[in-house]
Amino acid sequence: MFAWRFNSVITSLSSAFSLPRTEFAERNAAVQKLKLSFAVMGMLAQLGFGQSQLRPPDVAGVWEGILHSFGQESRLIYKISVNDDGSLSVFHDSPDYCLNNIPVAEAKLDGSHLFLRIGLYDARFEGTVENNILRGRYGTPGLWIPLTLKRRSRDPMFLLDNMVPRLGRDGRRLFDYHYRTPEVGDDGWEVANAAAEGVDTSKIGALMRRVVAGEFPNLHSVVVVKDGKLIVDEYFHGFHRDKPHRISSIAKIVPAACIGLAIERGLIKDIQTPLCELFPEYGDLLCSGEKKRLTLYHLLTMTTGLQWNEHAVSYFDSSNDLSILKRSPDSIRNLFERPSAYLPGERFVYNSACVMALETIIQKITGPHFLVLAQNELFTPLGISNYRWDYSEGLFMVPRDMAKLGRLFLNKGEFGGSRILSSAWTDSAMGRFEKSYPRYFNHWWPIVFFVNGTPIKALQAGGWGGQTITIAPALNTVIVQTGGNQLQPADYDACIRDYLLPAIMTPAYMAEHPDVEYRGLRRSKNLKWEMHWNTEMGCMKACAKSFGIPLSDARLYGGTGVGFLINVDERAEAKSMAVWNWRGAYELCRNLGFSVESIWMHKSNKEFSATQKVVWDRVRQAIDSGYACYGFDLDNSIRTLIIGYDAIGYYHKGWEAERGKGPVYWYELGQTNIGLLGMHFVRPAPPEVPYREMVRKALQFVLEFSANSPKWVPADCKAGPDGYARWVSLLESGKADGYGVSYNAAEFAEGRRFAVEFLEEAKTQLGSELSLLFDEAIRQYRLAAENLRKMSDLFPHDVSAVQRATNLRDKQRRQSAIQYLRAAMDAEVKGLKALAGIVEQLENP
Repeated sequence: MFAWRFNSVITSLSSAFSLPRTEFAERNAAVQKLKLSFAVMGMLAQLGFGQSQLRPPDVAGVWEGILHSFGQESRLIYKISVNDDGSLSVFHDSPDYCLNNIPVAEAKLDGSHLFLRIGLYDARFEGTVENNILRGRYGTPGLWIPLTLKRRSRDPMFLLDNMVPRLGRDGRRLFDYHYRTPEVGDDGWEVANAAAEGVDTSKIGALMRRVVAGEFPNLHSVVVVKDGKLIVDEYFHGFHRDKPHRISSIAKIVPAACIGLAIERGLIKDIQTPLCELFPEYGDLLCSGEKKRLTLYHLLTMTTGLQWNEHAVSYFDSSNDLSILKRSPDSIRNLFERPSAYLPGERFVYNSACVMALETIIQKITGPHFLVLAQNELFTPLGISNYRWDYSEGLFMVPRDMAKLGRLFLNKGEFGGSRILSSAWTDSAMGRFEKSYPRYFNHWWPIVFFVNGTPIKALQAGGWGGQTITIAPALNTVIVQTGGNQLQPADYDACIRDYLLPAIMTPAYMAEHPDVEYRGLRRSKNLKWEMHWNTEMGCMKACAKSFGIPLSDARLYGGTGVGFLINVDERAEAKSMAVWNWRGAYELCRNLGFSVESIWMHKSNKEFSATQKVVWDRVRQAIDSGYACYGFDLDNSIRTLIIGYDAIGYYHKGWEAERGKGPVYWYELGQTNIGLLGMHFVRPAPPEVPYREMVRKALQFVLEFSANSPKWVPADCKAGPDGYARWVSLLESGKADGYGVSYNAAEFAEGRRFAVEFLEEAKTQLGSELSLLFDEAIRQYRLAAENLRKMSDLFPHDVSAVQRATNLRDKQRRQSAIQYLRAAMDAEVKGLKALAGIVEQLENP
């Protein structure tokens, strides 16, 4: 839900650096191209190995250097291994940009000359090895920077401080942790021992031990301020309290606060000031038509209605809207000349260019750069001095100072006894839990943490890579986290939900503060999530059990037929099981004691928004009436339980939201990242048929589905044995989707395991006349389950996207998987024949 990036405005910086706008834009584009290349080296690269003509033993090891570019320093690390065939394996670390273990695209050694090609932007390093010195240059054609690397060790596995959470003075990795009171600094924070403040330090210790064990990858800092006192101040991966960290989109707080300061000082009238007045130089765009209605409010809430989608493709893709805008000689004109997709104020669309426009407004009224006002009126009163502004990477700040920004908003604009922002301005951010407010303002987002079942209302500002400032007003607490997870997401919220907030909310604290629970949430009762690879099955089971229905996994997967099914689309993507017509399975649910009513619609349908409103109303009615519902959370194609709602949205529980998450906003009708609305309403219903008929109907459905009945299977998918054959073909050609292969293997193996249990139960219940057929079916589906499990072991899902792609490129691994798939397919062909015999016998006893 967070923005990924924060950059300065070209128009602001052209003035700051005394360059003409066009010349500055050209230079800035080149600089950004270079800096992005070493900041995210290899992020888009395929792992590659270059062949060397010699195999010199002295190039292996860990090499470290400092790149000096445009007044900034950046630490670079290369880890070089020499393979048995003489080729090189090289990985890159860029600690200052929070990136580790990035494989380079090409590595060659010709005599003593080393050449490395970084995939992104075709950046390169070339230099000469001289004992323990690697002297050369880094850059792109036309823009080279001298770079000297020193060998830290000949062992490529040698550890530097950025590579693991913590290192001891002896260079060995540390795994233990003992809580210590934060050190007093010169930043004005009062420090206190957590235990003395009533906080359970055992929970803090449990979290930190998981961090140092690497269970929260690339978490760089955790800072906690309770009741105005600093009680936790921990750093990892080479960071420390005096080292500024890139805060990414959290920096959007700053220009928004500057707008508030400008309004208070009379420099701007109010947030309803038309953009036509603020940008007269763009009057040809802003002073007529629908755009004449645009105001400062629409920039602050990102509701301009202008056509924009910066999340459609990677930020490092040249076709990204933000990338296009930043290459423009006039970025603000590029923003305002875009056509209107919606009316002003009609819809929130995340748009970093809105913040760039805010920066430009501040620059126009205060001078060369918006940070002048921020420094004088915001940072200095807060005691923030250890920061830096990188004009291609944004704002860098130490976490203890980030906590001051959180404390400022928590205290309604006051800090250290002085008023810095008006309470009206901070309340506009803190009021996110009121329906009348827009979802986004000042870069604060509403969030509810379910702490041991107790909902706690909070606000959170976040940025790309895992940067967060979290405010829990009821607990008078601010929590700051920084990280380096640009390559893959990490659930840093779990640190807050499962450890830091529970550490504060001790039984004694809750007894003294019974009012901390968020009371605005209407909740479903008895909904307990259980992890299933097939999230639909997990939700169904939770809903049924909330009504007191004793539903086993075997009865659910077998009675709906789902445990026997396989469905493969044109790339074997993970969505395969979701795209088929589930109506047959829903009808079979009635034989298990409950009914499922579903509402489906793709967002391309002109009735999508109206249908979405009907669904929201039905969700509220279901929860108020004591029934259960589940569906997509509109951000992921994973079904989750709907556990409650409030004035601004609904809350859900499921995979990657096991303890509860939300809100998903009510009023954003027509918006969904996955393009699909799917909500399911569950009620108890007496079983419609006896047990024998339940089994027959379920197995009959399996036979129809596996024969690719167009009634259930879409035209672009293949089911049953044909599905296996397609999967084999995709693996042979290397066209299978890495995510889907790992997910589907686990999901289908899980289904067969429960299908076998269903058949075993049915054999016991239905008597001896069907024993031979059941024995054959059990034997074959058990064999299918075993082979699918072996395939799942070859392609584990709980790894990074890079590792999944690497696994899929492994030809030997694919060949083994193909053998397992063919064995499973052969087993299911025989198993389906046995099921057909059972159905025939049940139809004609």
